[in-house]
Amino acid sequence: MKCPRCQHENETGAKFCEECATPLVRPCGHCSRLVSATAKFCPECAHPTGLAREAPATSRFTSPDSYTPRHLAERILDSKAALEGERKQVTVLFADLKGSVRPGGRYTASYLQAATSPGFRTDVHQHGGPKALFTLSGEVCVETTDGKLVGRAGGEPLLINGDVPMQLTSVGSGVRRSLVLILHDAAQPWKVPTASPWVPEGLCVQPNG
Repeated sequence: MKCPRCQHENETGAKFCEECATPLVRPCGHCSRLVSATAKFCPECAHPTGLAREAPATSRFTSPDSYTPRHLAERILDSKAALEGERKQVTVLFADLKGSVRPGGRYTASYLQAATSPGFRTDVHQHGGPKALFTLSGEVCVETTDGKLVGRAGGEPLLINGDVPMQLTSVGSGVRRSLVLILHDAAQPWKVPTASPWVPEGLCVQPNG
């Protein structure tokens, strides 16, 4: 029996979809006989079920071409291979962070882009999970309780555990552009308050700053 919502093929006689829990049967409003979720008329009494004029359930899964601007769709397709490659790389990088995730936890990823001028400094904060920071241009200095890390365009990404307080500073002479991927508990935000009394020592302050 095919689910009208997700199109999953269920076993015969199933009352709910095994994939999305959508009801597959319902009682007829006239004779109470159980009918399939897609039936337009009851096979027992021929009473209308009310689905005759409803839009097909599969419309929820229409092609992106129907609602995505053409120029944006082309950009997404052009960058698909690169994005998939980045995802695989970041997965491996997070695996290198010992204790970065809890076994059996349910995680999601938040993707951010940043563009800041030299001298820009964030507040002291931490993330709900491990963070990978890719520097595309300029330089960024991250001071944590363990010292400082410096990211430069073309260099290795900075990897920071989620339970570490930090402060980011854009250093160098040009605009700093970065991509950030944060893996965190799906039930928690990507940025969480810092309970630590730690105060930065100014390790990222430039000589002229």
